[in-house]
Amino acid sequence: MKTARLLLFMCIFVQVQAQFFKNKELKQLDNFGLAVENFDLNQQEIQIDFTNILKFDKKRRKRKTFGIILTTTSVIFSAVGILSLAQENPHAIGEIFGVLALGQGALQGGSTIPLFKSAKKQKRERDKIIKKYNKYFE
Repeated sequence: MKTARLLLFMCIFVQVQAQFFKNKELKQLDNFGLAVENFDLNQQEIQIDFTNILKFDKKRRKRKTFGIILTTTSVIFSAVGILSLAQENPHAIGEIFGVLALGQGALQGGSTIPLFKSAKKQKRERDKIIKKYNKYFE
């Protein structure tokens, strides 16, 4: 009975090792032009590089998405601020609200610059590793 359990645990461990990447991750690597079937995924360097490709791409997408969201809210706040300041006879509260909204829009717009720069850096790092395995990657 002990040997059967030991054999069962060994089979589970081998299967977990064989499926290092999930199907979704393999498709994502395929989209980068990396034919995963052509590489020995048991090599530590290839596993690390492919994991880094996926990690850099995930970070890039998150930062870019957050940057787009902040840019959109920046435009909205700036427009509201400009509209509230453009009234002919704005009340004091309207002026304060306009200045605050315009300032908030400017701050959010300025904070998107590092996000987009970082996303571009992550893309360069990802592309450098991809070119190591796919010479024809754009």
